[in-house]
Amino acid sequence: MGVPSFFRWVHDKFPRCLRSFVELPLAAGAPWSRHPNPNGIEFDNLYVDFNQLVHQCTHPTDKPVPATRGAMFEEITRSVDRLVAAVRPRRLLVLAVDGVAPRAKMNQQRARRFLSSSEMAQEAKAQAVVSVRHGLAAPEHHFDHNAITPGTEFMAELAEELRQYCAARVAADEAWRHLTVVLSDAATPGEGEHKIMEIIRTQRLQQGYLPDTSHVVYGLDADLVMLSLATHEPRLFVLRDEVPIGSMRFLKRCDGCGALGHALDDCPTIKAARAFQTESQAMASSSERAPYVPLVLLDISVLREYILYMLRPDAFVGADDERRGTRPTPKLIEYNVGDASPDATWWDAERLIDDFVLLTFMVGNDFLPHLPTLPISSGGLDVVLDTYRAVRRSMPSYLLHHGTLQLPALQTFLMALSSAETAVASHLKLQADAREMNAAAARKRRARSTHPSDRLAAEGEGGAGGGAGSGSHQQIGSAEWRAAEYRLKFGAAFSAADVDALCAAYLQGITWCAHYYFHGCADWRWQLPYHYAPFAFDLAATCARGWKPEPWGTAPPPDALTQLVAVLPPLSAPLLAKSHAELLTAADSPVAHMFPTTLRLDYRGKKHAWQAVVLLPFIDLEELTKALAPLPLTEAEQRRAASRRPLVFVHPSSRAARAAQPSALNSLAGTFGVELPATLAWADGGLAGSAYAATRREMAGGALCSFEYSPPHPTPRHVCAQLPGAPIPRAVLTRQDHASVLSFSGRYALLRAAAPASPAGRGGGGGCGGGARSRSASPSRAAPRAIGASGHPSKRSRHAKPRLLGGGGGGGPAEAARRARRGKRAVHTEAGGGAAPGLAGGGLFGFDVV
Repeated sequence: MGVPSFFRWVHDKFPRCLRSFVELPLAAGAPWSRHPNPNGIEFDNLYVDFNQLVHQCTHPTDKPVPATRGAMFEEITRSVDRLVAAVRPRRLLVLAVDGVAPRAKMNQQRARRFLSSSEMAQEAKAQAVVSVRHGLAAPEHHFDHNAITPGTEFMAELAEELRQYCAARVAADEAWRHLTVVLSDAATPGEGEHKIMEIIRTQRLQQGYLPDTSHVVYGLDADLVMLSLATHEPRLFVLRDEVPIGSMRFLKRCDGCGALGHALDDCPTIKAARAFQTESQAMASSSERAPYVPLVLLDISVLREYILYMLRPDAFVGADDERRGTRPTPKLIEYNVGDASPDATWWDAERLIDDFVLLTFMVGNDFLPHLPTLPISSGGLDVVLDTYRAVRRSMPSYLLHHGTLQLPALQTFLMALSSAETAVASHLKLQADAREMNAAAARKRRARSTHPSDRLAAEGEGGAGGGAGSGSHQQIGSAEWRAAEYRLKFGAAFSAADVDALCAAYLQGITWCAHYYFHGCADWRWQLPYHYAPFAFDLAATCARGWKPEPWGTAPPPDALTQLVAVLPPLSAPLLAKSHAELLTAADSPVAHMFPTTLRLDYRGKKHAWQAVVLLPFIDLEELTKALAPLPLTEAEQRRAASRRPLVFVHPSSRAARAAQPSALNSLAGTFGVELPATLAWADGGLAGSAYAATRREMAGGALCSFEYSPPHPTPRHVCAQLPGAPIPRAVLTRQDHASVLSFSGRYALLRAAAPASPAGRGGGGGCGGGARSRSASPSRAAPRAIGASGHPSKRSRHAKPRLLGGGGGGGPAEAARRARRGKRAVHTEAGGGAAPGLAGGGLFGFDVV
């Protein structure tokens, strides 16, 4: 997943880096390798982050679900054929399936799977009700898509299917014969996107690597964008399915069943009825293939240009010249070696890009929760970037140096961010007040309604509004306010010492993420054992006290079956090894406390149901491993638990096959762990590393060479810079594009103007400077605009977009510019808009998992 809503943010702010991807059908039997790419770019390497593709093919939302596993695998391989034919790689194809993830990711995986299991259970119950009501046959057992997790039988069967598929294509398809195909299935530890980036990082440092190599990475994970930026490759593109922007569902009460958390078109009861109505039509049309979703291409070099101009607009010179085709280009600002602070005038494009990647951590990712009041959906990333621009010249250095965190610079930035954080909290408090007034008026209207469902909805909303939170009576930004917010999230016993421990753990998490994104996993067993993040002011104070990161552990990742138990809910126990399932479901299980049957969700301050914080207990991996150790496993289960190296498939006629000594490989087929002396050079198919005898032959005869593969050892440390001889991409952005980039940069100053006066002294905790509160920030002036005189929402408020000063909710730079021109006018939203935790509507909900 990565940073939530990040792609939407890129779409709104940087539209020129995206373009439609052209796919031209070929005549039957015509190999695509004989035709030029219709997009005008010839791509060398294609990398497929496979899990999203598996999800789309096994439980699609736009066509009937395949009835059998065989049909699912057929759809998966057909989708790979489509991607390869569309991109037409010339050297390397990498298929990377998610393997065992770092422990830091398990918490997010666990939350997603518990939610998924609960949703499937609700939908099954709804379908049963519909079947009884309409006298229809009971629905058949549905595919549990939690099976798309390393260690399950489904993933083992998928790995076997992919091995046979790759072998058949390389051996018999003319268009595949020139490719080196790497299959890293779920038996190889690591997330798919990170396995891909490890290949790119290591290959680019090998002798003979061509700096102008073009890479295409397919996947929907927002992490791919940050990881691609971190490679510093000049010709790297992210390919993804076209997803309609604005398709998110706001948290509301369903008009169909009256339940909270989904809209009418997401209602499981309605879905069940529609499924029965269309079952015969789906069966009749199953032979007709639904068209694929169009593809879009994100050009990382254009995104880099946007980011560099946004962070340092003074570093570009020149003007548009359509006749000569010139654009503003980066300039190098020189300085004297003896200057006292040369870093204040000199800039390094590559380190700015690295800092941008780090700044995205502040708005949350798969490993860290976002800082309070700064989710990306409420404009948090804009505030973070505006703060960085404002304080960059006063920072002692960049935030990162070759992927290593620079603590003095981070302290300076966090102290500045604490002021912006307080300003945002003040602004969101006004939005929450207006939203609560709107919600109260809506409840009154429903209570007066004669329709029974409206009266029931009004009664159900009585306690869900949330209100201003526990800290509403304190000065926002003060130490008392922060302490009240911590108690609201972590409990009344959360002390100052607990805040210190939280800050230390979060800073360790920032350090871990930096290493993970730039160099790979530093510690497979590290995790952040908190559901919420600390305030920026407290993080800065921890840095000022001389915090230092703890040394990383060296323990290996857990095996696939152990992780499977760690992330699956009890409802998905049939996917586990038999003995493990019995442990998970037993009433007297020693690990029962890790697997609750009631799921608690914190919706406070969230716009959408999918943004809710899932309050699950954290897995004690050591305790779980100890409980699983004595349990027996079958031979098949032991194979599913074992890890394997990636497999490489090449045609015997390729140079890569000759370099890997296929005769030696064939003679050693069936043996394990025998390292071959041959090392593949980049010119021999685009891969460097070591070849090992495969544990089995993938095909009989001499039509294929296959072997296990490992990257070069020792792994070279990633160079966070473009390589010598790398091509300089032609500037794409015009002056008009630059103006649109900066049209939302005034948001930082506007938020400061809207904030209340700071408490006396810095001890108050991140105040926003002196001065009285502006009239636009006054609640007494906000209410008449949000609520009409009759107590009903005004026409304007009913159509207001739930956004914070142009945050990720759409509108783009032009809309941001219009808001900036309005000056100090307050922004009001209807129920459902974003708000700060503890300051917003919404609330803490709980429901049974089983």
